[in-house]
Amino acid sequence: MAKKQPIDIQQEITDYFIKNLENVTDGWEMPFFGGGGATNVVTKKTYRGINQIVLSFKAYERGYKSDYWATANQFFALGGGERDGKKVLTPSKYHVRKGEKATRVILWKTFEKENAETGETETFPVSRAYPVFNADQIEGYEPPVAKVVDNTVKHAHADEFLAALNITTEHSSKGRAFYVPSKDFVHMPNRENFRATKTSTATDAYYSTLAHEYVHATMHKSRLDRDAKDYAKEELVAEIGAAMVMGYLGLNNTVRDDHIKYVKSWLKHLKDDKKFIVQAASKAQKALDWMVEQQPEELAQAA
Repeated sequence: MAKKQPIDIQQEITDYFIKNLENVTDGWEMPFFGGGGATNVVTKKTYRGINQIVLSFKAYERGYKSDYWATANQFFALGGGERDGKKVLTPSKYHVRKGEKATRVILWKTFEKENAETGETETFPVSRAYPVFNADQIEGYEPPVAKVVDNTVKHAHADEFLAALNITTEHSSKGRAFYVPSKDFVHMPNRENFRATKTSTATDAYYSTLAHEYVHATMHKSRLDRDAKDYAKEELVAEIGAAMVMGYLGLNNTVRDDHIKYVKSWLKHLKDDKKFIVQAASKAQKALDWMVEQQPEELAQAA
């Protein structure tokens, strides 16, 4: 019998995004983080990096309404089920519906190996595929009701969160949003210059644009000192990061219309390098983590 080949989870995720991005149109909507983002039912922690993106896309693609995910075993235990190996001792109230398919995410494990030349022990990370299910795929389980934020013209908590980053920002009627690394400042159109689109309100467009430019600003040497020479990857970092920020703040998010043009450049990199989107998501996650670290304790907890 031929030996079963291990799943290349990074290649699988990259292929999935290539398939989706090749069908992109001007009306394409990035369905990330409509609420707080994909969250583990048991730990109550949100999934991070590329896992957050994969689960959000899958939820959108399959029409799941819940943000909650977990492994089959976690749902089994949550429903009072007990096992002795494969033998069921106590049935669970919850089980995966027949025919439902898991979504594979990345689980990183650290291994130690002795260097044959130096004799020193080296540590290295290895990725493994990790199957999870959405709460909508579970028979008998009623997920918690997700927090819904009422969008208004201004969001005090979002304004406080972004102000705490102390990134120099100027507003004008120029109609362009950009970050200038050499001078370390962000330029934004005035709030009144933002209009509602078919995919977002004017308020959401403003905050997602500001978040995008602030993620760019985290590249500065005084913050994360991120190498941003690869323009396509940096734009993807900023797009993913902006979506993560919006999700963290509980605001709606869609891709900015003027960023649709970047999709083709992302596609080339995705096809050339299976680690491209994984690395971009990791950098985006670090940008959000840095932003959270700048917050007063009470504001970080309230977000």
